[in-house]
Amino acid sequence: MATTLTGRPMSILSKGYSRHKDVRRTNIMVAMLISEVVKTMLGPKGVNKMLVTETGEVVITNDGKTLLDKMKVTHPISKILIDVAKTQDTIAGDGTKTVVILAAELLKEAGKLLNQKIHPTVIIKGYDEATKRTLEILDGITIHVSIEEEETLKKVARTVMGGRIGADLQNHLADLIVIAVKHVAEEKMGEIIVDVEHVGFIKKAGGSVNDSELVGGLVISKGKPHPRMPGKIEDAKIALLGCSLDPLTRKTTDWRKEYVIKKPEQLKGFIDMEKEFNKGIVEHVKRAGARVLFCRKRISESIINCFAEEGVLALDLVGEKDMLRLEKATGGKIVSNVDDLTENDLGDAGLVELRKIAGDEMLFINRCKDPKATTMLIRGGTEHVIEEVERVVKDSLKAVAVTVESGKIIAGGGAIEMEVAGKLRDFSRTFKGREQLAIEAFAVAMEVIPKTLAANSGLDPIDVLIKLRTGHANGCTHLGINAIEREVEDVMKRGLVDAFKVKQHAIKSASETAAIILRVDDFIAATNQKEIKEEEKRKESERKRIMDEQVRKVLEKEEELKEIDKRFMEKIKHPETI
Repeated sequence: MATTLTGRPMSILSKGYSRHKDVRRTNIMVAMLISEVVKTMLGPKGVNKMLVTETGEVVITNDGKTLLDKMKVTHPISKILIDVAKTQDTIAGDGTKTVVILAAELLKEAGKLLNQKIHPTVIIKGYDEATKRTLEILDGITIHVSIEEEETLKKVARTVMGGRIGADLQNHLADLIVIAVKHVAEEKMGEIIVDVEHVGFIKKAGGSVNDSELVGGLVISKGKPHPRMPGKIEDAKIALLGCSLDPLTRKTTDWRKEYVIKKPEQLKGFIDMEKEFNKGIVEHVKRAGARVLFCRKRISESIINCFAEEGVLALDLVGEKDMLRLEKATGGKIVSNVDDLTENDLGDAGLVELRKIAGDEMLFINRCKDPKATTMLIRGGTEHVIEEVERVVKDSLKAVAVTVESGKIIAGGGAIEMEVAGKLRDFSRTFKGREQLAIEAFAVAMEVIPKTLAANSGLDPIDVLIKLRTGHANGCTHLGINAIEREVEDVMKRGLVDAFKVKQHAIKSASETAAIILRVDDFIAATNQKEIKEEEKRKESERKRIMDEQVRKVLEKEEELKEIDKRFMEKIKHPETI
């Protein structure tokens, strides 16, 4: 609101506008509500959530990113937290619940300081100093690990899996994950790079999760295009084509080539020419040494028949991602013209075979010499089980990948958060201004992780917090919560380790998100020209409806006017009577 020269109030932002006190209070409340939903899922003893969509689809999950992604929210702050969780999942693979809980707790502690008349700018500055110090503390207590330390990498994978999967299955899947990461890891400019996109996933219901396996190559959901083609080839040479092998007809919606046949002799000559042409293509592929061919585009039926006669397994319309993974797995090169195919372009696979999985035929390209792409075949009793196992495996895979890239691990079980909280309290005393209170608030917020782990494990959070504070004050850096055994102990000795990058990114993102939300002091409903025009149309339609309603009411009251209106309408329907 504002005032005119006459002193009368004038509305400037009459709709969709709130002042800062209400806005900050509401923002913190919304963040806390989102956090409360996620908190009970944290740790190996965390519970599952059942999501039911409008279409009746049911999803049962313990994955934070999946829950937040499918939640139906409208408030802008909740959308910001969901975006932060998605970014955390993309960058680190794990820590989506942690980043949301930390961000909300930082806002909660900031709310207490706001009630003490401490300005948001001071809080943000204190949080920024605390974040810098926290990252320094993390760097000082990390443990270095190499790609050859498989047992340590398996511990990282098992920690991510937590209580979502049983212990026996954890060991089986962790073995597969570490092998997959080692396959796709590449050294570039002195650094190890792990592209998890080179690990494919095939899901098939039926059987047990223990039946899941890692293929040192690819699995393609395709069967034999011709019954006479071989179903199993050992020591296979593989050709990869990016061009079409349908030379005489171009099968598009735009046009087709037409051949005018006037005499029977022309038809016979045309058929013979086509056979010779097709035979030439197949012979060229065989001369190069290929016994298996994958084509990105279409292969004509006649050429498929020729390949079958020559004992070559040929598949067309292979997906682009599969072609790139085949290139990485077999060491072959994708050739854009079949005439350019040579022996040097071929890839290798120890075994190419067709297998039936749960009644469906699938092609396995396995036992490649040095595969830089692999495929995880995930099995399970039901679709719900398979979906959840896939989410768990992908999170663990990403966490192991970032661990290999950074070469660092860190203690789990809330140990790091307690260590950081204690050192931040000491650090806060070096400040003389009000920033000291903000740094102390940051330290309190860090303790929400062990408190939540304790609560979800059935332990008393206050008792656990006292034990942890005492232990860390006495120099027990790795003292944390073993949620499985419901004990406070040295979690590093128990093998409860986290990827360094997961914690690092979660703390940075949570702090930055809290700062962004604290800077918001006004809530203004913004719109664009399209929305303005739509609103004007809606108002005009509403005005017309009101006018029509008023006319209708008048006509109902005045019988004479109704009769005139009736006669008038009749004349409109029958203009010849006018």
